[in-house]
Amino acid sequence: MSMRRLIFPVLTLTSLVACGVALAVAATAPAAKPAAKATPPGAIKAEPIPPGYHFPTPRKEIDAWVAVNATGKFRNHAWDVWAGMTAPSHAVHSGQRLPIWETWYSENEVFVAPGSIKPEAIRTEPKHPFAKPRQLFHVATAKGVATPASNEQVVAFNKFDPESARFLMASHPTPKGSANTYLYTQAADLTKLNKSWPSGTPVVNRAIVDFPDRGVDTKPVMWLIKATGGLTPFPLWQGTGSDATTNATNPTPQTWLNCVLIDPKGKGGLRPATPAEVKNAIANSNLACDAKKYLYAPLSMMYSFPLTAQEATDFNSAQGGPPLPQAVAGDFAVLAAMHVTTKEIVNWTWQTFWWTGTKNPPNSFPGSTAGMTANVKGPWRNYATCVAYSMVVPHNDPKGKPVVCFNPFLETSPGIPDGINSNCMSCHGTARWPGNNNGGYPATYLPNGYINFNDPTWFGDQTRTDFAWAIQGNAVK
Repeated sequence: MSMRRLIFPVLTLTSLVACGVALAVAATAPAAKPAAKATPPGAIKAEPIPPGYHFPTPRKEIDAWVAVNATGKFRNHAWDVWAGMTAPSHAVHSGQRLPIWETWYSENEVFVAPGSIKPEAIRTEPKHPFAKPRQLFHVATAKGVATPASNEQVVAFNKFDPESARFLMASHPTPKGSANTYLYTQAADLTKLNKSWPSGTPVVNRAIVDFPDRGVDTKPVMWLIKATGGLTPFPLWQGTGSDATTNATNPTPQTWLNCVLIDPKGKGGLRPATPAEVKNAIANSNLACDAKKYLYAPLSMMYSFPLTAQEATDFNSAQGGPPLPQAVAGDFAVLAAMHVTTKEIVNWTWQTFWWTGTKNPPNSFPGSTAGMTANVKGPWRNYATCVAYSMVVPHNDPKGKPVVCFNPFLETSPGIPDGINSNCMSCHGTARWPGNNNGGYPATYLPNGYINFNDPTWFGDQTRTDFAWAIQGNAVK
């Protein structure tokens, strides 16, 4: 019996891919060929998104979409990226194939002492360095105060595809053509770089060199599902209405009234829970679930993996102790959500995904399953998306209408000012080293709107890190 619950067949490799709401025309891609020769049994080698998913799309093509705000094109592209990164890899762990993104490098494999891990290293298990998402503590960090306790159950980590990982593991002449090279995973190098800019250097030019076009950075967000003792309630995002949350301003998952009882051994699809299933729900005083609204779904509708004893300990340490549910070996971590960004354009493409079981929120806010391409297979079709390929519309108008895109599992936190009106690109556009002007990260947090990269208010005496807050947050000191 497998120790890892997978959500796609293991015998074939078929072609499979977030923040707007417009419908897109479904499109299929040709069957994908294996990205590389199969790795040895038990080995995990980082694999790129394979051919067949329109990735990478030429920069000029995406820029043309952005110029006319072709949201449908954005969504098509987001779903193809999702299908490609969730396609089966060659790697087998505990008798089951991993999705491609699980073969990628985590932050504790990339942000290490120089030379500790080689970019082409073959590992024996996927890495899950669970931690509380930094988004939850924007305000405290900006004010320079102690990180407050949080009852938010989500934990997360980062994954970097082979191109991003290789980029981060290498030293780079900065600026291009310079005789001086810097390793962007090291705090000392970043500080040295920040001090190296000649006086009078335009603010916009104070920056690391750009990531490669095929670079993909992600933030998987996990939720605990108990293996025994009953059915675990899982919050279901249904918007900010009074019938959906107890807090319309900061509608964190803990405030959602709609919940799904997840059955590790169940079959079928999403449906109303029976009285017997409601009675078998595991009590969780941290959630606002309305038992009258309970739905039911089998675990097979999600991506999940069983926790080892060490992973269970790490999960509890990241999430927090009682009264939050505590993990033990054999319980499941399920993928609740994921931020995905690709360097196909200068400002990156931004898409975020979260589990809905195909039950979209009212008014598709902030996104939905609309426009999903046929490339997305199996349980990965149970996730919704929204996309942000520009900060504002029109994309080059500083006074343009802000694009709104957030993940309900992350940006609804009270630690993020006005998170339900936020924008992935605008926030990450302010990423910089050391990130301490205006009092922190950043004190004048702009959840959406146009970011001027030559603005000394944001970037004076700083070095821009190509939209990657992961560099500022993980650099080895």
